[in-house]
Amino acid sequence: MVVLFGGAEGTAEQAQIARHFEIPIVPLAFTGGTAKWYWTQTRDLIARAKPQDIEIYDRLVAENQRVALAAAVRLIGRWLNIPAPRVR
Repeated sequence: MVVLFGGAEGTAEQAQIARHFEIPIVPLAFTGGTAKWYWTQTRDLIARAKPQDIEIYDRLVAENQRVALAAAVRLIGRWLNIPAPRVR
């Protein structure tokens, strides 16, 4: 799994490598740079391929960093098949 934070050319290269090897990528779009660009480029693809995740994916661009980070943690858990914790 790759988590994109901001970034420029090096980050874009890492994202390309991850895509080539079909490694899941979680772009923290609120950090700008490559992460925001990647989120913009893949949003419609995620909507079609994983419609159950699009609401969470959309939160990665939230200005409220807590909301965006919570969404990232949730996607990481889902995409790694880690069960969500039970709320008491």
